[in-house]
Amino acid sequence: MNLYTHLNLTSFSGLNNNNNISKSSSNTSLSTSKEYLKLIPPLSEVEFNSLKQSIEEEGLHIPVIVNKQGVVLDGHHRFRACKELRIPLLFRTKEFKDSLEEKQFLIEVNLRRRQLNEFQRVELGYSLEDIEKERAKRRMSIGGHIVGLANKKEDSDNNNEIERRVASIEATLEPSEEKGKVSQIIAKKIGVSTATYERGKKIIEKGTEDQKNSLRRGTMGMTNVYNQIRRQEQREDMIRQVQEAAGDGCQLDREF
Repeated sequence: MNLYTHLNLTSFSGLNNNNNISKSSSNTSLSTSKEYLKLIPPLSEVEFNSLKQSIEEEGLHIPVIVNKQGVVLDGHHRFRACKELRIPLLFRTKEFKDSLEEKQFLIEVNLRRRQLNEFQRVELGYSLEDIEKERAKRRMSIGGHIVGLANKKEDSDNNNEIERRVASIEATLEPSEEKGKVSQIIAKKIGVSTATYERGKKIIEKGTEDQKNSLRRGTMGMTNVYNQIRRQEQREDMIRQVQEAAGDGCQLDREF
């Protein structure tokens, strides 16, 4: 079993559902999600060892946050450090209305707490896109359902029940959910301009791993990498145009 994917922690407390901090009990199983681990910018070995030393000398002061299934959402490095040090883990159970809210919490807590460079923030923002798009789909689906129910009201003998169902569905639509272009929403959440976020998206989608790693380490700037990608795209466009022109010429020769 992967050391950091699933840990049976016999000295850790049982989970609770009232958001209280827990510590120390038997036969508790906490785990990490591979999907969630991919979303978390990893600490360098130097940073992790510093964190581990701090916990060893001063203890764990900030509880790890888990969902009600015991999956770690915030504090993956603290979780790992406590396991390696074999010391009790403080954790708090947090509940969410759905998986989208849970995933958003994981991403946004890292945006608030971690010292991330611009590209790392864009990468986390990119992960938020699926959440925003899924919410948009749900709004459209629920909106269509409301219209359908409203149309039925005129022909139904049970108007009170239909009205109750419409009110219930309308209540699920959160007025706090922002609407608009996804890139603008994400850019605002991660604290960069829309143009910067769009450049970062192109790097994520078109850049090489070497380019991305250089940005994560801070050894290159986003503008530099973006310009490299744009120049490469322009070269590829020119080659394609030449090839298409050559193909058209061959076709004309055959016709004559």
